[in-house]
Amino acid sequence: MFRRTLDTLYDGAHTGRFRWDQLLKTEKTHLGTLVEIELRRAFPFRDGQYLDFEHEGFEFDLKFSVSNNWMIPAELIGKLCMLVTVNDSRSIWSAGVLEITPGLVRQGTNRDGKATLTPEGRAAIEWIHLEAQLPENVLLHMPAEDVSHIFKPRSAQGRVNELLRRAEGKLIRHVTTEAVAMQQDAARRVRFARQALQPEGILVLDRRHRELAAHLELPVPDQNEVVSVRVALVDDQDPDERPAFHADGGRWAIARPEDPTVPAPLLTRAT
Repeated sequence: MFRRTLDTLYDGAHTGRFRWDQLLKTEKTHLGTLVEIELRRAFPFRDGQYLDFEHEGFEFDLKFSVSNNWMIPAELIGKLCMLVTVNDSRSIWSAGVLEITPGLVRQGTNRDGKATLTPEGRAAIEWIHLEAQLPENVLLHMPAEDVSHIFKPRSAQGRVNELLRRAEGKLIRHVTTEAVAMQQDAARRVRFARQALQPEGILVLDRRHRELAAHLELPVPDQNEVVSVRVALVDDQDPDERPAFHADGGRWAIARPEDPTVPAPLLTRAT
């Protein structure tokens, strides 16, 4: 849910954005509203009479912050809050609950008088999930030089091809492909990239090749995900004992940098 919410805000298919610092200030402030909307869709919470939500007799307010610096208005003193944060750079998210009491907050100096948590307040949070894994934002975690090369081609197809060349062994979700292509035709672009990269020895595996990906010890793609990998022909005496598979009359394994480039086998389904 958090991954989808961030990607909705980036709107990569129309903007090519994939980083928090690329957003406008007004867009950043909108993230908390989007998280609240998605929570209502994902969980059986009802509207509270006084606070945001009600669940099993308990009312609570939602407070969201990307910096772990939740702003607490005075009317929430004595009330229950769900505190949520997400960090795309570290690929983590956290959610906890806290009853706000006077000793746990420090009155703010901002114009609206909102308070922040004291160290004691932070220590008192009951974490439901603390630094749980957020699905990786692949472009955000790639070297800047690689990202620059990915966005260099003028054509959408050229950029997608470059993404799959440079992101070998990583799960590529359709929203990442759309951000690179800046178009909402990710499946078509991946299909053409598969054909273009085959002569370079690169396979593009999708959910039809889940068993093969697992056998090669790659991330296993699910729906709307792919993983690319360069392969090479190996013989039965391969000194590295790499996981291998048979296709097109040959034995194949993940290529090492020094392995010669040969056209990858044609795969129509799991091999």
